[in-house]
Amino acid sequence: MDVAAGRERPLLSTRGEFYSPQGWLGSELLYTSRAGGIDAINVRDGQRRTIARDGTAVTSMPNGGRLLYMTGKLDSLRAYVLSLSETIAIPNPPPGQRFDYAGAFSPSGRQLLLGTSFAADSGMTRALYVFDIASRRLTPFLQWNFRESGRHPGGIPAWLDESTLLVSRSERGRDVESSVVFMPR
Repeated sequence: MDVAAGRERPLLSTRGEFYSPQGWLGSELLYTSRAGGIDAINVRDGQRRTIARDGTAVTSMPNGGRLLYMTGKLDSLRAYVLSLSETIAIPNPPPGQRFDYAGAFSPSGRQLLLGTSFAADSGMTRALYVFDIASRRLTPFLQWNFRESGRHPGGIPAWLDESTLLVSRSERGRDVESSVVFMPR
């Protein structure tokens, strides 16, 4: 929309098609369409490009600096961080684990929190990892099993700052929720 003139113009318009916005990468709007995958359109000049034909956008930084997306099927998901200058393949989790469609960038975007589940036990065991983008290192953060522990995280934790995560926890069998602050190493 041209704010000064108060005029709108469609970025994408195709009869019978739908578009779902997925976030920003610089001046590009990331979106999905009926065909699937992740595409981008530059809002200034209308140029389009494909980001990932079989990709799913998971989360992006609010400032449009980075996008976490995944490709593949559930047992063989691959995770990537896309920035304005590069695409980084995130190392696979340890054998027996698979990525979940979950993640959260730290405030600066230098770190990324990722969730996994264990394929062998139908997803009953979960883990969280912190991926340091500069060193390309995936570090274990937290692990729990729904069968063994009555207390488990509810959803993906929130970054409070670059070194602190707020984890909301639920207790099975009780209507109790709590929060705890962790500092990943």
